[in-house]
Amino acid sequence: MTVHLARGKPEVRQEQARGLRNWARDQAMPIVAAGDFNFDANFKEKQINQAFVEFRRDRIWRWVRPTPFVDTNWADRNGDGVDDYPDSILDFVFVAGSATKWQATSVVIVEPGDFPDEENTSDHRPVTAAFGVE
Repeated sequence: MTVHLARGKPEVRQEQARGLRNWARDQAMPIVAAGDFNFDANFKEKQINQAFVEFRRDRIWRWVRPTPFVDTNWADRNGDGVDDYPDSILDFVFVAGSATKWQATSVVIVEPGDFPDEENTSDHRPVTAAFGVE
């Protein structure tokens, strides 16, 4: 499934995270979810927002952590040419159900000149994942 959780309203994003967690708990099939979760995980300062905590509660979802950690989003809301959220991950791959037993790897794709976000570039970097079943 692809995911794009609410950006500007933390309480809405937290409710969406709880809903996905509760939904995944009841599924019999393997689940792979990827996309813009807006969890604001700062990998250098080891900070996350409350929606990430809600989503991961009860360990229903397993994060397929990218190697290495790479900033996945460029945001310059004040126009000063500096990324407002350096070293942050907004884009994730998670697995639930029987997919948690799969071997999985994830990589953030970095291309020369992909940041900053400009007319010909995206404000997000793509994240890829590969799976193998034991």
